[in-house]
Amino acid sequence: MITSAQGNFKTTEIIKIDSNASIALSGLPGIHNALGYIWYGADKATKVGNSYIGSDLTSAVIYAPANAYYLQITVNSGKTDEVYNGDTIQIEINSSATSYEPYIPLITQINDLGISIEKVKTDPLQGESPVNITYFNENVVKKSELTFESAGKNLFNPDNVSLGYIDINTGARMSASTYVRTNPIAITPNAIYVSGLSNNHNALGWRINDASDNVIAKGYPAGTATEFLIDASQFPNAKTVDITLKTSRNGDSYNPGSIQIEYGAAKTNYEPYKKVITAISGYNLKSITTTTTSVKTKGKHGFLFGDSITATAGESGTPITNWPSFAFPIMQATYTNFALSGAHIEDFTTSSPRQKFSVQIDQAIATGLQPDFIVVSIGVNSLNVADNDYAVTMNKVLADLDITKVMDAMRINLRRLAENFPNAVLYYGTPMQAMKSEQLTMRKIVNQFKLMAQTFNFKIIDAFEEAGVIRDFEILDGPGRYLTDGLHPNLAGKEKQGKYYANSIINQYP
Repeated sequence: MITSAQGNFKTTEIIKIDSNASIALSGLPGIHNALGYIWYGADKATKVGNSYIGSDLTSAVIYAPANAYYLQITVNSGKTDEVYNGDTIQIEINSSATSYEPYIPLITQINDLGISIEKVKTDPLQGESPVNITYFNENVVKKSELTFESAGKNLFNPDNVSLGYIDINTGARMSASTYVRTNPIAITPNAIYVSGLSNNHNALGWRINDASDNVIAKGYPAGTATEFLIDASQFPNAKTVDITLKTSRNGDSYNPGSIQIEYGAAKTNYEPYKKVITAISGYNLKSITTTTTSVKTKGKHGFLFGDSITATAGESGTPITNWPSFAFPIMQATYTNFALSGAHIEDFTTSSPRQKFSVQIDQAIATGLQPDFIVVSIGVNSLNVADNDYAVTMNKVLADLDITKVMDAMRINLRRLAENFPNAVLYYGTPMQAMKSEQLTMRKIVNQFKLMAQTFNFKIIDAFEEAGVIRDFEILDGPGRYLTDGLHPNLAGKEKQGKYYANSIINQYP
């Protein structure tokens, strides 16, 4: 871009370059006087060097000083018979000139979003300077051509709302002047936490949608909750979510400055929505390369099996916060969870069929899906010393195994997983330390579980030894450091377990 043109002289704008770089120039006029250039420092203002290209040279290579970050150069000197052609000049970071390529503009920064200008019929500069109206209309960027996303943790864009609500029975989007709901918010299949709402409202309906905008889940929080969880992690095809934020109830208020919609299973400190432009119609956006390492489990899908420590929904489908709610956002993965509170390794007389590990496996096989990985985290309800001898079980032929015996059932069930999901990466998460069993006895049984899991090539997530829950700091039937009752994790315990599981799964993922 030419920013200075006096008479027949033309000088470029300040061009970003690399320090110590070789800069090749080509396509210059065949007749010209010396073409001066200036090097600038990182502040784009401090001059750190200057020189010139000799008369009538059509190409040259110049070398940036170590403290130079910008270049400005004269490309037309006004010499008699000099002919300037902007479509032949090329300035490139290279040790020699290459074939000419037209300049392709990329937007790298927009400091002011006040670029929302519709087509004009009068001078947009209000007569202060002449302007070509046709050119202006053809080249202005309009807000309707911009695509925005959140650059921070808060997904709630106060500008992206409608007057209306989500019907709690059908999930339909309804119009109503006294209600406020979000328009569809782009999400990944993870836990979504909503906070900062009024404490005086009717039911706040929400819906999760697939890529075709079909409703795949719907619901609403109990009572007049000011915050609630939407567990989209159970739906691998989740693409957007709509949420009612205000109802018509007397006293209900809408304060967009307090509402936060974020990934995770619990509320974090409020952060205002940060808008970032991700697409501009008709333009390319420059990709900024970072040094962050890609998470190996990103985009992968897992099957989960287990008991109350792993379940993310009750028998009726009511969402539950547990370690997967914290682990999977870190892993950038999705899951289908077959775990249910009260589940055992062995088959037993139970109130719900899915409390049998074998039934959870039946349901997984019935999906017809092949997961990328499997996490089995079960055993705390099966700490039966008499049935937990690895050597005894392994000395049996398959026909003699008894699925009502713990170690026999573990061999049967893990074998089925390895057989039916041959391409999945297999993990076994041990029970954590707890007050339920005497420490040495529990350690002995957990070690037997690990031996059986390793027999079928399950990678071990050693929560008993490494998750951070220590029996001495817990209380039987009462709240301790990380357990609510000596067995089940509190919120801090779930978060700690989730982070440990995420790191263990990622680190062992091939």
